[in-house]
Parts: sequence; C-alpha cells; structure tokens
Amino acid sequence: DKKYYGDTEFDIDAWLTYSFAVWNDMDLRLQLRVRNLNKGDGELIPIRADPDGVVRIYRIGAPRYFELSAQLKF
Repeated sequence: DKKYYGDTEFDIDAWLTYSFAVWNDMDLRLQLRVRNLNKGDGELIPIRADPDGVVRIYRIGAPRYFELSAQLKF
C-alpha cells in the first residue's frame, strides 16, 4: 500500500557542431557530444525498497561520456 518514490532524475546532454570546406566540393562536419553532462560519477540510484522504507536494491547511474564524429560530404 505504501509506494516508495526516489529522487527526480535530471540529465543534461550537449553538443557542439563545426562545419567547414575542405576542398572545392567537399565539406567536413565535426560534432562533439557530451552525455550526462551534470553527472559522471556513476552514483547509486535506489530502485527497490522494503515496506519500512529501507532501500535494498540500487542501480549504477550512467557515467558522463564524450562522442566525437566526423562527416565528409562530397
């Protein structure tokens, strides 16, 4: 009858894109993406609790990571 609610999760992702001409008909596009910008320490997030409110099961939060991509258009 008693539900257990965890903390609200708030994730921020960001990206930066830069495009430029390499040769006459070729363009290069570079993109840097950052996932979980406001986190990154792999914190424990409670997902299951006993009726008395004691947390028994946790999951590991997603870490911060970076992605770099390059796209050549011709």
